Amino acid sequence: MIQCAWETLRSFVQNDKQLQGMAGAIAVLHTHSRKLDYHPHVHFVMPATAIDKEKKQWRTKEGYLFSDRALAKAFRAKMLEAITNEELVLPERHPKKWVVHCKSVGTGDKALIYLGRYLYRGVIQEKDIVAHENGEVT
Repeated sequence: MIQCAWETLRSFVQNDKQLQGMAGAIAVLHTHSRKLDYHPHVHFVMPATAIDKEKKQWRTKEGYLFSDRALAKAFRAKMLEAITNEELVLPERHPKKWVVHCKSVGTGDKALIYLGRYLYRGVIQEKDIVAHENGEVT
C-alpha cells in the first residue's frame, strides 16, 4: 500500500509543471480507524518542493499541492493493479470511489507535530486494556 501510494505521489511530482523533480516524504501505515475498525490507510508528510537534479536546485509550489480526486483515482488504479498482480482476492464490496485527503498542515515542525499525533498513539490506549491472556487483549 505504501509503495503504491508513494509511486502515485512521485508521478504527480514528476509531472507537475512547477515541481518536475525528485520528491521526499515521510510515510506511516495505519491498519485501524480511531473506532478500532479495520481500516488500512497511509499518512504522508510531504513538502511542496522537489529537487531538480539536472539544475541542482529546489523547485517549490505555491497553493495546494495536488487534486484530491486526481490522486484518489490514480492511487486506486495503481493499488488495484498491484492486488491483481499479486493474485490477491479483492472483497466483492470494495468501494468504487476511494478518498484521498490532501491538505496543508503547516511547515517544518508543525507538519511533523501533526503526524506525530498519529505515530505514538497505539490502536488501544493502555487505560482501556482490561486484561491480556494467551495473546488476546480485552
